[in-house]
Amino acid sequence: MKHISKRNQMLVAEVDSLLPQTQCTKCGFRSCMAYAEEIIKSNTPINRCPPGGKSTIHNLATLLNRVTAPLDPNCGSESVSKYAFIDESACIGCALCIKACPVDAIIGARKLMHTVLTSECTGCELCIEPCPVDCIELIAKDDSDGLNENIHISRANNARKRFNRKIKRNNQKRGESVSPNRMEMKKDILESVKRIQSIREKRRYTVPDRKLK
Repeated sequence: MKHISKRNQMLVAEVDSLLPQTQCTKCGFRSCMAYAEEIIKSNTPINRCPPGGKSTIHNLATLLNRVTAPLDPNCGSESVSKYAFIDESACIGCALCIKACPVDAIIGARKLMHTVLTSECTGCELCIEPCPVDCIELIAKDDSDGLNENIHISRANNARKRFNRKIKRNNQKRGESVSPNRMEMKKDILESVKRIQSIREKRRYTVPDRKLK
């Protein structure tokens, strides 16, 4: 998080800890963490998280000393927890849903049947639109443990870890370093190379001509 004070960094982390970590992007941002950052940096409204609903809005308002507001209808509506289900008899193994899933909750391979790890699925719905044969549907979770706050926190923490792990893996595949220290090292090396090239260019034009004997 660049250009943000340590105090605000701590606030961002606290806000992120209150979000459900579905990584659904319904808030209009690429991830729960991105939404948390905008809430602190840009004073973005706290009522843009449909999966979190009223309870998340209330918790954010309490943390940030803001006024509560109804869920923004432009972001969607609050509903029960759901998970994706793939009709394996209709699945063609295109792997588009695997790519779309932000928390690696779908397993399979190209031209092979895919299936959803229901315990890991956040119900983000991001896998539904890419499916070319419309073989994915959402099913309500049996949340008999829904009142247990510790279970909700555990699910959110697990989803955050899986999301961050996928982001890290994708960055590595693209040849990008996910380590700030390595990024700094790379930057220093490039700057050193530029300095050396500059010195060589100067020497090239300042060395006096010498006549051959």
